[in-house]
Amino acid sequence: MVVMSYWSTVQVLGLRRMAGELAASGAAGCLVPDVPPERLEEWVAAAAAAEAGISAPLLANRQAEFDELSVTGRAAAGFVYAPAVAGQRTGYSAGIDLESLAGFVRSVRHSAPATAVLTGIRVSTPELAAASSAWKPLTE
Repeated sequence: MVVMSYWSTVQVLGLRRMAGELAASGAAGCLVPDVPPERLEEWVAAAAAAEAGISAPLLANRQAEFDELSVTGRAAAGFVYAPAVAGQRTGYSAGIDLESLAGFVRSVRHSAPATAVLTGIRVSTPELAAASSAWKPLTE
């Protein structure tokens, strides 16, 4: 299980305590979508510390340039989450431009080829189910 939390919770508990409590509860990782860029390395180090042993996946910014995506990809522990739509982190169910999403995932993969990239969409209509089932995995 990968838990999603927000930076305010991490700040209240403290980085090492948060990572330790998540690990003790059986979590494999914690995605913190609003971790400040200047705290990325510190959060990833705390999460991956030997006593915690959880991954710290990071959220890729849909408006990011290649260099920022590279920093995110290199800093992430586990995977990078590529949101399906700009400005939406989870649960988006309106129209999704699968071609745009594929292009974004491709950009993230090229910016950090050693890091897995995951994305998710909420399949809420028969049309979206048909379109997403025809989507081919990105292998290049």
